Amino acid sequence: MTVIHAVSVGGGGGGEANHDGASGCGGALAYKNNISVTPGDVVTVYVGGGGRATSWGNNSNTGSSSYITVGGSNVAVAGGGTGGDQNGTSSTWITNNNYS
Repeated sequence: MTVIHAVSVGGGGGGEANHDGASGCGGALAYKNNISVTPGDVVTVYVGGGGRATSWGNNSNTGSSSYITVGGSNVAVAGGGTGGDQNGTSSTWITNNNYS
């Protein structure tokens, strides 16, 4: 048996399309150290994409979550950042789910 360490960062939120629009929030960070693995275990890394601006006057998209699984179980999940809000602020923050 051996161990690995996992770090994931969620995709950032998109900036708002208006000339004075808000920027998106950054993605969350999640990590887990000393994860036991054995030869043949499947380790999957999913990299979440960043959000994008939508049409003029609308809120931008939230970034996607990034995560790492070992043997089908989540070990480090980092939520995506909230997209820019048409009112000039991002009212919600990122979601960070760090699985033990």
